[in-house]
Amino acid sequence: MTRTHPHVDLLHEFHRGRLSRNRAFERFQDPAVRRTWRLYRTLCSLARDLAEPGTRVRVRDHGNPGGRALVVERPRHRYRRVVLVPDWALGFWLTHLAPRPAPDLRTLVPRP
Repeated sequence: MTRTHPHVDLLHEFHRGRLSRNRAFERFQDPAVRRTWRLYRTLCSLARDLAEPGTRVRVRDHGNPGGRALVVERPRHRYRRVVLVPDWALGFWLTHLAPRPAPDLRTLVPRP
């Protein structure tokens, strides 16, 4: 049985639309739920960025053993964005939110 991070279940709830701030106001009083909600919105924004033509992404270790930095670049527009993503959320993003086909994302498999 594979163990997952406890907040991955929250990401799944957000993704399915089963958990919203209006319907579950009391759950959003928990700071961990609010952080996970912000992370989910960041991951959705990252997916929208990568859907734009001419956008590429690369992975960079940023010194934190629990995550990676994704560097999103659109050279034509001189656009660069660095997103720090925990490893536990990276797997969710690759499975559910990353645009398809994504040949540049093959190197983004989570570390063991």
